[in-house]
Amino acid sequence: MGKVYKPELKEYVCKLVLEEGRKKSQLAYETGVSLSSITRWVDAYKEKLEQEVAEEGLLVTTSELQAEIRELRKNLADKDEENEILKKAMHVFTRSQA
Repeated sequence: MGKVYKPELKEYVCKLVLEEGRKKSQLAYETGVSLSSITRWVDAYKEKLEQEVAEEGLLVTTSELQAEIRELRKNLADKDEENEILKKAMHVFTRSQA
């Protein structure tokens, strides 16, 4: 019979892997848990998250959100650049009228 770990430890390790990008092998070394156990925990945790998302009707994953944030930041930077250009043009036109 294998060793039994608390659910809190399993969830904590899964969050370290999925949210912080920690390597499973490094966590296995640090916690003394086998790599295969951590892999199973992470896979089960991913399924649990996907089920919760499906039940709530949210079909957006973390990677999709990150891609949308990158796109929005790029759009904001473009708009800021356009705004600066317009400010300079307005300054040039107001100066030539005086």
